[in-house]
Amino acid sequence: MVKALFAEWSAYRGYLGRRNGLVSKRARGGYECELDVAAVHRGERRLLHFEPSLDADSWAKRDERFTAKLDVERRYIPGRFTGLDMPPPVEQLADCDI
Repeated sequence: MVKALFAEWSAYRGYLGRRNGLVSKRARGGYECELDVAAVHRGERRLLHFEPSLDADSWAKRDERFTAKLDVERRYIPGRFTGLDMPPPVEQLADCDI
């Protein structure tokens, strides 16, 4: 639900978005990660990445997990929008940033 709301908000604000994108297929099956919502605004030259979570882990555990996850995903976000001039850097939001 949260992903859908962020995707709707970004579309309303003029962003072109991608949701639930599996990236970097592994040789033994599966994918390295899933990008929950990535959106680009060509006029404002902004690239957003939103990664929500509804888990009940401690803030320290969540911070550790999100830091690792966002670092990996940052490499793949520009490839989700091939053919567009991508603005650096990627602005990333995790559930604790909202």
